[in-house]
Amino acid sequence: MDGLHKLQATFPNAQLIICTNKPQDLARSLVEKSDLAKIFPRHAVTGAVTGSPQKPDPNHILRAVDEFVRGAMLDPERTIVVGDGANDIIAAHELNCRSIAVTYGFSDAAVLSSFRPTAVVDTFDEVVKLIIDWIKATDK
Repeated sequence: MDGLHKLQATFPNAQLIICTNKPQDLARSLVEKSDLAKIFPRHAVTGAVTGSPQKPDPNHILRAVDEFVRGAMLDPERTIVVGDGANDIIAAHELNCRSIAVTYGFSDAAVLSSFRPTAVVDTFDEVVKLIIDWIKATDK
């Protein structure tokens, strides 16, 4: 969790939006029981809901953004999709967002790389470093 604390300290107004294809009630419960909710008081979690699109459909991410701030528009320059599967990377491409594929989850590096993420990383520390570097570069 040190990396999340570093992100929050670097960008105090950072917003965390979690989109998962896991059932929404389960996902929200897991986040609320974790330190994520404490580290990022401004967060939203959307999961699988009957009748709503799921990743790789980009509307899943757009629904999450809208639920977080009604009527908000996703800013591709300031949105980074972090995921461990093809669905995450495909959704990022559809939204013209940068993507970080993580190899410590659902898929291995070779599979993830075939979907052309912006970056492929092996550790959470690498995720944090990329996010900080990318956002700082965008803010210039």
